[in-house]
Amino acid sequence: MSRKDSRRPAPFYSDVGKISGFAQDRDGDFAPRGGGNSFYALCADYNDDGLMDIAKGELFHSYDPESRDRSSILSGSTFDYPPKFIRTEYHRDDGSGNWSQGDRRGLWEDLNLDGHIDLIVENSGFPPKSRLVFFEQQPNHSFEDKAAIYGLDLVNPSGSITLDWNGDGKPDLLVGQNSLRTEAITPKIFAFENHFPTSYQHVKVYLRGKKSNTHGIGASITLHTEGGKQLRFVHESFGNLPSQTSEGITFGFGRHRPIKLEVKWPTLVKAKGRKLVPMTKSYSLGKYDFSKIKELTLCESGKVYTGFKASCL
Repeated sequence: MSRKDSRRPAPFYSDVGKISGFAQDRDGDFAPRGGGNSFYALCADYNDDGLMDIAKGELFHSYDPESRDRSSILSGSTFDYPPKFIRTEYHRDDGSGNWSQGDRRGLWEDLNLDGHIDLIVENSGFPPKSRLVFFEQQPNHSFEDKAAIYGLDLVNPSGSITLDWNGDGKPDLLVGQNSLRTEAITPKIFAFENHFPTSYQHVKVYLRGKKSNTHGIGASITLHTEGGKQLRFVHESFGNLPSQTSEGITFGFGRHRPIKLEVKWPTLVKAKGRKLVPMTKSYSLGKYDFSKIKELTLCESGKVYTGFKASCL
């Protein structure tokens, strides 16, 4: 983590992987490779408590020792430094005694727009058992794999992108399929159109910076509703595979009325006492009819446009 104190003139980095519980759990600490074979680590505040959480993807075989870390969701548990996480591991043991789980990439997205962000995991490379996972978040913040029920359990997924290609405001899903370890699959791309029968209102938000970078990459966006808050970070490319997310952050309101959006832009301004802090802007949502408006463009100046805008005037 990047740190700064009065004894050093410049920021420095401190490794808190072990003490936070991110590097491995206590069992994994006893073995040379106990921390697992990690492919990705993806941040999000999935339970809306204001603490950042992390989804971690691991490669795990049925013959690996139980002490080796498996794919997990790390839930943030303290606002103090250093951060601490509660680890919840999961695995795809089918009882056969001969299986492998290769969780190569994850993607957070609220596909059903109920206000609870979901997790898509690319478990790939060991057909026919390695299939796309769709962890739908439940109201109590637990996760349930609904990929098979929703027809998303694609064999050997590789590269997932969410985007709204039909303009109905719902995030759709593009997933590639590879032929690793099998000749029975012809590599192709699958387009899954979002048909969740939801009546929840929602909006997709685009940022346009001036002092910040044009697309606001690195900004945090907090949605305030009558039921609480949702925190999202703006990023468009991540992970070790050639995948990306489309521009824009989609918020599902669930059953709650939206109040405002608050953006911490990736640029610093002077506050009282000459302290540098992130530029923060608030955008009221009370006047918008989200049964008709599906997109908003937020300008660094504080101005708001309905719909997608390539730039702010």
